[in-house]
Amino acid sequence: VHEHVLELEVPVDDLVLVEVGEREQQLRAVEAGAVLAEAARLAEEARLKAEQEEQERLEREEKERIEQERIAQEKEAERRQREKERYDAESQEWEKFVNYRKDKLSSVIRRHEEAEEWKKYLLCSRQPDPRVVSDMNTYLQLWEENENVELESVAQEFVEALSVLSELESHLYSSLSSSEEDRNSLILFKGRIRDAIRQKLDAVTANILQYADQYASQKLECQKFLEAAGMKFGIWVNLAKNPRIKAIEYPELAISFDLPKSLTTSSVAIRTFELEYDDLPYDQPSDLMPVGNILHMQLLAIPPPPKRVKGWTLRPVTALATEVQQLAYPLGSSDGSHHASAAASIPLRVSFILSPLVFARLADPLVAWYDGESKTWRKDNITDVQFDGETRQISFLTTHISPVAFVQPRFLDLPWRHWMLQATGLNTCHLTLESSYLKMDIEIKGGRARLVEPALPELAFLRPEGGLAMELLLHRMGACGLNIVPTEGAECVVEEVTLKDSSLEEEACFDIALVSAGAALGFSAHNQQQAAHRLVFQLKETAMADEEGGGGSLSIKDPDWTLFVYETKNIYNTGQREHDEAPDFKFQPEHMQDHVTLFSAMHIRLSEDGMKRVKDAATEFTESVALILRRLRLFSFAAAGKTASQLAQQVPTAEEAEGNSDTPTPTPTGGEGEVEVEVSGEGTAAEIGRAHV
Repeated sequence: VHEHVLELEVPVDDLVLVEVGEREQQLRAVEAGAVLAEAARLAEEARLKAEQEEQERLEREEKERIEQERIAQEKEAERRQREKERYDAESQEWEKFVNYRKDKLSSVIRRHEEAEEWKKYLLCSRQPDPRVVSDMNTYLQLWEENENVELESVAQEFVEALSVLSELESHLYSSLSSSEEDRNSLILFKGRIRDAIRQKLDAVTANILQYADQYASQKLECQKFLEAAGMKFGIWVNLAKNPRIKAIEYPELAISFDLPKSLTTSSVAIRTFELEYDDLPYDQPSDLMPVGNILHMQLLAIPPPPKRVKGWTLRPVTALATEVQQLAYPLGSSDGSHHASAAASIPLRVSFILSPLVFARLADPLVAWYDGESKTWRKDNITDVQFDGETRQISFLTTHISPVAFVQPRFLDLPWRHWMLQATGLNTCHLTLESSYLKMDIEIKGGRARLVEPALPELAFLRPEGGLAMELLLHRMGACGLNIVPTEGAECVVEEVTLKDSSLEEEACFDIALVSAGAALGFSAHNQQQAAHRLVFQLKETAMADEEGGGGSLSIKDPDWTLFVYETKNIYNTGQREHDEAPDFKFQPEHMQDHVTLFSAMHIRLSEDGMKRVKDAATEFTESVALILRRLRLFSFAAAGKTASQLAQQVPTAEEAEGNSDTPTPTPTGGEGEVEVEVSGEGTAAEIGRAHV
């Protein structure tokens, strides 16, 4: 611009004006720059001040946070210290209480043993003491060395042996003081006595077979029998080979069986004997279990007959003179073809009397035969089973000459649908169990127990006035058809259950037993939904009306019931009810207080009177409660479902009333307390058919 301006010819005044304008513009630009610079400076100062203030705020908040954390940590440390002191105090009190109970138990055991010794002394019995190893070894050795094999003269030996066995089992299932070593010793001698009985039976049988001609009648009929306490024995030796013989009967033994022509024309013998115990070998427990007496049937070979020459009797002496040889049926079949030929065999009608001590529960009774190859009970090729409830005679057709028995599913009542343990008096409580088929009530009083319900005549021996030792009661219940003890592997057969941690269950059973004198505990449907390391149950205090009776009947629906959680060294009251919506079982320190043991937790739950009952409870009582809880494993083998009582009261729907129901409805049949349940499905349940409860 300036170059062009220099070339123009303009007046001087105009040039002056141009220069002045340019300077003004420059001044204004400088002033504007100064303003912007000042604004930038002020903005920077504001930013720095804001940053400083923010930093100071953050530092202040951090100090406050640290202070709050310090205070919280101090409070948590104080809380933990208080909890530790409380835990230590609870542990010390628990240890003191347990030691006190152990001392009391030792005193009880000592008095019990002294009473047993005095009782045995007063009896002046020559019978060996099953608990004394030297006595048992001497007894068994003398019996084994006794060569007496005459049936009539050995009858008393069988009576004595069965008496020793009964006393042995009484000690095995009754003693609170038995150590593992003592129990193993009793179990060993139990097996040896049973083996000795079998060996003596074989020796007697071999003697009868060897000298059958001397025992035979003029019609060459040889049939002998023996009935001793707890045992029946009969043997038929076919010397006549008379095809007109159709059956063998032992009226005195209430045993009979048909004879097919193939046997009446053959040189064979049939031995039958009944035992009230099961001594058959098993590789593993089967789904079926024998109930009551087992009828052993065996087809035996006969030794070569004697020859009479000029007044002399020449009797061959073979291995069969002292041993018995079993034969397969039908004759001529080998062990390998036994099952294949069974279907083609002529069935035998067999009849015997079911023990009066057996609870015949099934509307359609089951009979099975023992398969020696698989060592299991089988139902195939047994048909036309008939059972007379009044005479208790059971008859059936079978193509197997082998041990046979009345059987039922091994775990018929599992899983339990409901259970409740409630104190009802001084050192007295009732354990109520309900399955889908049956309700049971076991009374525990002192160190004894008895089955109160079902109150059936055939179960009267399970409710003696003085009760039975707990283990003995459970053993006898199982033998008569009330098998309520799950054995190893039961979880593979029983549906709807998940096993809980066994050590946790063991700990809980002992803990629960110690508070059972003052509390009621019940089933919770939430238990099976929890992990294996957590047990859930309902609990409330029971009020006693007096020392002899309880404060009235209890129901799980009572408002005082609350849900407890039991974990290892962590037991707490959730404060929730069974039917609360979506109960939460996670421990919440702000709302809950955990304890080392249930005994400790009950200090704040029970009244002074209730806690006194707990502390004063007899040791034999709490030991009996702990034992049955351990054996039944209620936390593992109880699951939600309809009980027998609920099924009996179930009202049909409209569709069912009109006959349009796909699901069978349980209906009452006959007498009070009896329910007939239709059962369908596969596996064990299908075998049940209809169950009388």
